[in-house]
Amino acid sequence: MSRARKAASPVLGAAMSVIDAAAEALVPQDSRFRHSFEAPLARIRPDPSQPRKQFNPEEISSLAATMAAEGQLQPVLLKRDPELRGGWILVAGERRWRAARHNGWTSLLAIEHEGDAALAALLENLQRVDLTPAEEARGVQRLIAERKLSQAEVATLLGKSAGEVSATLRLLTLPSDFLDRATPLPRNLLVELARLDPGALRDRLMAQAEAGNLTVRALRAGIEAG
Repeated sequence: MSRARKAASPVLGAAMSVIDAAAEALVPQDSRFRHSFEAPLARIRPDPSQPRKQFNPEEISSLAATMAAEGQLQPVLLKRDPELRGGWILVAGERRWRAARHNGWTSLLAIEHEGDAALAALLENLQRVDLTPAEEARGVQRLIAERKLSQAEVATLLGKSAGEVSATLRLLTLPSDFLDRATPLPRNLLVELARLDPGALRDRLMAQAEAGNLTVRALRAGIEAG
């Protein structure tokens, strides 16, 4: 049986009303963000262009347990769904949405985003620590292609060095199916593999990496040995 959400405290509710009233004068009318509201879970769907495709079921279960015990501590970010009247598309917060569904909740605390939702979603996802190397590389590539940005501009947006962005993009020179299978492999090992030209040596080293028999040191030694 799913655990019921905790009833809101009357004192907390009154305090939040005061805060909202005070904030009303501080938030400009043309702000990209609106005040929080409860959105029906059944009318929210993930963004199909979301760069992140893999969600660890154990992590979702853990987050669901935390939300069941402590409530939803951070609103999700939504934009209006052009294909469904009264519907919403997630801009940020898909893990919270999945956890709420896991708990059997019927609604989520949300904020409407009226700015560049695609850019906000990309940046939010690319700054997560649990993206796979493949998801990060494809997200950076998409950011550059869709926003006509340079690698230096992307580095500034993400708070990374230009070298880090360049190394991330280099991962896309590896076979796509290998990248999808390589989720458990260390990022620095994948970067070293991506430095190699396509051919028998790289194929052999990729196979060793997938088998768990390759470290960065061994890879460099293998390159020197030819």
